[in-house]
Amino acid sequence: MFLPSSIIEYICTQDLDLYNSPTCRELATQVAQGRQLKIITSSEKALEVQLCEDGYLAWIPREKLTSLEPAKTPYSGCLLYTSDAADEEDSV
Repeated sequence: MFLPSSIIEYICTQDLDLYNSPTCRELATQVAQGRQLKIITSSEKALEVQLCEDGYLAWIPREKLTSLEPAKTPYSGCLLYTSDAADEEDSV
């Protein structure tokens, strides 16, 4: 069962379309397999989710919930230091 929680995270097992409202008619963004999200609220047809990586809010249709599974570890972002960012720019 998928319940709203600010603690429980889920991982996408496949690429998914996310929508801008619970009607799921207008595409808001796409989320890649392996990204983590939290369920914020639910409606009859969809769940509002928040991407852990950037805090983006969107809706996922209930029929796509089979593409989510509980994450084994909490999301941990990648920290870049100024010197790391400069090294990445030099390599491009």
